[in-house]
Amino acid sequence: MIYLDKKGFDVPLSRLGFGGMRFNDHNEGVNAVRYAFENGITYFDTAPGYCRDQSENIYGEAFKHIPRNKIIVSSKSGIWKDKTAHALLERVKTSIQRMGVDYLDVLHIWCIKDKPMFRRIITKGGPYEGAIKAKESGLVKHIFFSSHANNEVNKEILKHELFEGITIGFNILNSSARLETLQSAKKNKLITVSMNPLAGGMFTRFKNFFTFLKQESTASLIETALHYNLSHKELDIVLSGMSSVKEVEENIAAVNRFKEEHNPHLKAKSIEDALANLNGSFCTLCNYCIPCPVNIPIPTYMNVIDIKKVSGEQEEKQFYYWHKDRNSFQGIEADKCTECGVCEEKCTQHLPIIDRLKEVSDDFHRFGIK
Repeated sequence: MIYLDKKGFDVPLSRLGFGGMRFNDHNEGVNAVRYAFENGITYFDTAPGYCRDQSENIYGEAFKHIPRNKIIVSSKSGIWKDKTAHALLERVKTSIQRMGVDYLDVLHIWCIKDKPMFRRIITKGGPYEGAIKAKESGLVKHIFFSSHANNEVNKEILKHELFEGITIGFNILNSSARLETLQSAKKNKLITVSMNPLAGGMFTRFKNFFTFLKQESTASLIETALHYNLSHKELDIVLSGMSSVKEVEENIAAVNRFKEEHNPHLKAKSIEDALANLNGSFCTLCNYCIPCPVNIPIPTYMNVIDIKKVSGEQEEKQFYYWHKDRNSFQGIEADKCTECGVCEEKCTQHLPIIDRLKEVSDDFHRFGIK
């Protein structure tokens, strides 16, 4: 395992961090976390609400068998739920209780999207004030923020010098749009953490399409993606969402094969050319957009548009027929969209969900599926 120095923590930071957003089974998740620790991972990140609100509980069960002073535990608080200093403090206490720890090494001010949200966070009596109180009382050791904002907003946040670290989505597909933020964060001496190195699962869901990104014929696409992030000097820790021992083994093996001298930066121009016809960003299936006020299964339809992008209309049509035959939906729920915009406000990727639901509806009717 590759490590950084302690950087103010009690243990070295493993460059591969465990992301707690992809658990599918409680016991399997517990075993994965324990195996990760036993094989060198020290940084464990989660949040309230992850995995049907079970991620912190899975960590809590796993941590019963892991020395507390050997790991770095990170969780989060979002202003959409914790609007005040008091609410944030209560959130921190709940996370600590659920994970069976006596403090959080890292508390993230979660998912900042724009300047108005940031201003609400730092206003008097707001969440940031609660984070400071949590730190002063020993409930939290370090305050980070996670961002889904653009470079301009991130630079504005960094100017305030309120945080010790940043977590941001960074991968082969979006690096040209995110690298400037990482560079600014390093200049400000923040610890930098990347989430979504596999593009929210895009590289595994559509691995045949993205084969052209592999750095060499013998490497897996997962290995290429992790190596790409690790090769950026601006980035300290690469979070990878892992749900099983097998996935932990694959990720650790990939990281252990990384060599600085390989420098596997991919040529940005070749990536841009290959992706030029894909019409915008992909859905990461994070599910932040649901529940929908009229119960549209939005992630399902966002996924089908991604299928259309990478595989064409024939695969899209097969998807509709496959779901229809299994009674996964009756008719086409995308027709029910009222264009209220709630989903787009919550989308961390800033995707045009309303337009894509219209596209789904148009295609569904054009294919004559009934």
